[in-house]
Amino acid sequence: MSLRDNQEQHALKLVEIITGKKHSIEQLKENVEITKEFIDIYDLKLANKLSSEGNLYYACQTGFPFFNIYVVSKYEEDFEEELANARKGYLWAYVYNYDNPELSEFGTVCVDNELRRIY
Repeated sequence: MSLRDNQEQHALKLVEIITGKKHSIEQLKENVEITKEFIDIYDLKLANKLSSEGNLYYACQTGFPFFNIYVVSKYEEDFEEELANARKGYLWAYVYNYDNPELSEFGTVCVDNELRRIY
């Protein structure tokens, strides 16, 4: 399997851990496209940056002042840690800061079972 295939399978596991629901690969790919469309609306350079870095963005949630883009690392050695964090309600994300775009960054965010950021 390719890195992209592994990332997609890993994203499905993360979503299932957080939501308690299994999703198909088709649902995941649809979410990836929807997420890309949202990213493009806000900042085309951001979509290019996230894609070129090799990360897989698989879902997003927007709520002023943050736009949370959930990502799977391009480093498979990070997958076990990402799963452990998901079991505690945390996902790895790129957080775009509407108020101060220069403060946008990757980080871990706490989410509820609908993938909405809690903090």
